[in-house]
Amino acid sequence: TITLPINDIMHKAEKITDGEFGQAIEVRSDDELGRLAKTFNFMSSRLKSMLTEITSEKKKLETILNYMNDGIIAYNRNGEVIHINPAAKRLLYNKLSDIVSFDEFMSTLGIELSIEQVTNDRNNCEPSQKVQYRDRFFKVQLAVFTDENEQVDGIITVIQDITEEQKLEKMRREFVANVSHELRTPLTSVKSYTETLLDGALSDMQTAEQFLHVINEETDRMTRLVKDLLTLSQHDGGIKLNLEDTSIGDLVAACVNRMRREAEAKKQSLKLKIRPNIPIISVDRYRIDQLIVNIIGNAIKYTPEKGEIWVHVYCERDMVIINVSDNGIGIPESDLNRIFERFFRVDKARSRQMGGTGLGLSIAKEIAVMHGGDITVKSKLGKGTSVFIKLPVQNRQKKAL
Repeated sequence: TITLPINDIMHKAEKITDGEFGQAIEVRSDDELGRLAKTFNFMSSRLKSMLTEITSEKKKLETILNYMNDGIIAYNRNGEVIHINPAAKRLLYNKLSDIVSFDEFMSTLGIELSIEQVTNDRNNCEPSQKVQYRDRFFKVQLAVFTDENEQVDGIITVIQDITEEQKLEKMRREFVANVSHELRTPLTSVKSYTETLLDGALSDMQTAEQFLHVINEETDRMTRLVKDLLTLSQHDGGIKLNLEDTSIGDLVAACVNRMRREAEAKKQSLKLKIRPNIPIISVDRYRIDQLIVNIIGNAIKYTPEKGEIWVHVYCERDMVIINVSDNGIGIPESDLNRIFERFFRVDKARSRQMGGTGLGLSIAKEIAVMHGGDITVKSKLGKGTSVFIKLPVQNRQKKAL
């Protein structure tokens, strides 16, 4: 009868409605009912294929969103959250209360924008804005999505963490400002004394000699600064160490002997103690020499006349330790965590007076780290400083930062 195939079609259609896709009807004839059955089967097969494709694309999109480093939050036209990826939760410290609605989230970020403003005029979504959220900096981008009538159906919020970029930009500005200042100060002195000499001070030999001595000192200071800057530039570029087996005890002894004259000029005692059985280690002799001389030189500079400096070489676990201690002026505890920053000085006026560029400890730290080692400092204000240079027995060279 005619009702049997029609009932079959209705039954299969109900199954499709319930989500059981891929239903097929047996084609028993070539008449209108047969053609209807064929059309139904084609439609069912096509529908299943399209849904499979949509499901696959949805899974791909979810995977992409879940593994993106940028945070993604989607809101519907009412400003309610309809999707948030793991990166957004992480960047916002899982404070989901801050993103309950679009309006509340914009308010939390300090952006004056509401869902109503966006739905009324999609141009209110500016290309991007930089904002601060707690201790992080974000670049926030907004984009609307529309329905079939081209009406705003919701908003996608993209959150990019630019905290490190902001820190680097701040460091760059400070670096340029510091270099400019460090060069401007001696250049001003050189220009001033040169003009005075040209204006007639050359006729007074004693004054001329004094001025030329200052010009020479300031020129040396600029030379040291340029040399240190070139060294840092090499480190930033990722230099390759020229490693060779080295007796670290002999290398330290040679450095101490070179620095004795400088210590004796201040009537200081410079003592060296090397424990027996220090292993041969693989280092870049030139750079470790530079590091040791730098640290001993600092001890001499910041230790008063008739002070004492001790250099001790020993092994501790898998590290060779070079300890340089003094009974000098010391470093305030509040400054200890910053002394390896470029251009940082505990006392700027004192450091400049003693010829420091503010880059020596930064260079020393980078050399140690490139060798797989480290430098640590202990100090008490007014009592002295102890620097520990740690170098691995088995070298693990690291790329320069």
